[in-house]
Amino acid sequence: MAQIILSIVAVIAILFFIKKYSAIDAKLFDNGVDEFKPLGKITVYVSVCLGALIGFIVAIYSMFGDGNPFKLGFSSWGIVCNIVPYLLFACIAVGFYLAFANETTRGRRIARALFMMFACIIGFAGGVAGSILVLVALFLWLILKVVFAMLTDGASSAAAAAPEPLPQAEEYDAKTTDEHGFERKLKSTGFGGYVDDRGDRWKDAGNDTVVRDE
Repeated sequence: MAQIILSIVAVIAILFFIKKYSAIDAKLFDNGVDEFKPLGKITVYVSVCLGALIGFIVAIYSMFGDGNPFKLGFSSWGIVCNIVPYLLFACIAVGFYLAFANETTRGRRIARALFMMFACIIGFAGGVAGSILVLVALFLWLILKVVFAMLTDGASSAAAAAPEPLPQAEEYDAKTTDEHGFERKLKSTGFGGYVDDRGDRWKDAGNDTVVRDE
């Protein structure tokens, strides 16, 4: 857990550095010149993209493949993995060219070239780490989504399988047989009166008998 937190903090710091690259470049090398021209911003951004690309490929290959994609040489996934370092070197070379083409003194040329090289390497590392963190977060999100869906479906199935409570049978106080031979269930309404299960009224006639209450 601590490693994940440190990785997130490092990625945020690197992204902040990349975002503020031109301002940092100006702070270090403008020497008070009003028309200062930042150099290497595009090469640094390209380095970030290269890092993100190779981080994505290595992470995916590690999940579904076997071994190291760099060992594949220039076939399959290995093509991209083995070309990316050359492209990163090309970005650093472009940075050196820009420094030597735009600066006038040896010291500033070397310092600015090294700064751009450092920025390209940092950007590349940030791209690798960032892409891996994004994939891990996406993977965890998919797992949580599947688990939540399974729990929801399980709860719905249990609710569907649970029987609905049956209404309690209505209690009656007496029974009688009407003039047609049908059984009537009677419920007392008080004072010797009854109402049957069909809504007809009856009254107590004594000797445990009832008659219709017209």
